[in-house]
Amino acid sequence: MKSILFLSVMNGSAWGGSEEQWFRLVLWMAKEKYDVTVSCFDWPEKTEKLTALQNEGIKFFLLPSKSKGVFAKWQLQLLVNKIPFENYDLVFINQGGFEDITHAPFKIIYKRCKKYVISSHNYDENGQLSLGRTNLLKKWFLNASLNIGASQKIFDTLKNKFRLFVNNPKIIYSPINFDVPFAEEIYPSSVNDLIIFTMLAAFDVNRKAQDVLIKTFNSEKWKTRNWQLHLYGQGKDLTLLETIINENALQEKVLLKGHTADVKKALLATHMYLQITRLDAMPISVMEAMAMARPCIVSNVGDMPVWVKHEDNGYISSSVTVEAIDEVLELAWHQKEQWNEMGKKSFKKFQELYPHPYEEKIISLLKSL
Repeated sequence: MKSILFLSVMNGSAWGGSEEQWFRLVLWMAKEKYDVTVSCFDWPEKTEKLTALQNEGIKFFLLPSKSKGVFAKWQLQLLVNKIPFENYDLVFINQGGFEDITHAPFKIIYKRCKKYVISSHNYDENGQLSLGRTNLLKKWFLNASLNIGASQKIFDTLKNKFRLFVNNPKIIYSPINFDVPFAEEIYPSSVNDLIIFTMLAAFDVNRKAQDVLIKTFNSEKWKTRNWQLHLYGQGKDLTLLETIINENALQEKVLLKGHTADVKKALLATHMYLQITRLDAMPISVMEAMAMARPCIVSNVGDMPVWVKHEDNGYISSSVTVEAIDEVLELAWHQKEQWNEMGKKSFKKFQELYPHPYEEKIISLLKSL
């Protein structure tokens, strides 16, 4: 494997956890003197990440973000056509969902690759695919030398929902955003018995359901208890969440903390991490909370139930409704004295499931192709 091209086809947002895998691999390979090239969409918000790669001497084929209109799409197609896929020993293709690669301008570039890997980061059990797109996706997955999934749920959905089988499937969870701790972090003491719940996720209620979570805390029993919910993130539903907080008079209880560049600091102050969402494969934030020895309350989606075991190292909400979330929060609240031990079990589970050392494990897979 002398030369490798990393292609990220994600263009729905500037950056997210689904981009971290290829970014980390590129940085590692550049430092190890591999011949690496990157092609991705050039969002202004990506400047810091792209600059870090440029400083390592990485070559680029940057694509214009948010291309609209027939002329812009034509220009984008021309740029993709100019990328010499056939010149690389391996092409590593990163997609946010499981069928992004079937859309223009990327849908048939597999024909130009000597060898390629697909890394998929999410799934949609309710999604629909036309017969033509299904057949195209089948060709993509069967001709890939390796298919990486950020959760087993991705492969299960492809098989059970779409009758799609993939060649050489491997589950490789996305990388966390800080160095893996060697030992358990100390569980925080409560200042004036204040309990801190934390959630790190994009403000996108259709996927992340922060609106339902906030409404759950609106009951009188929760308003009389000593807690705060810290919501970290950014996104299109910021104003909606502010409105819900104000309408329910929860300004002192639910705090919108914005983006944080120091996830460890946020988790150090956390007593219980929450990720009760509608759509997730395996959120990096849950892995990060477990790496920091924190118990978690999650929903029964993606691979979260693989990582979090009910009343062992956390809790699982039966559904994403006010009633179900209230039920699981109530159970957890009355077991607060067990949270410290649950956090220790979370750390052990993290050590068991997380691929470490991360880059070396994936590179060894790529070398074996």
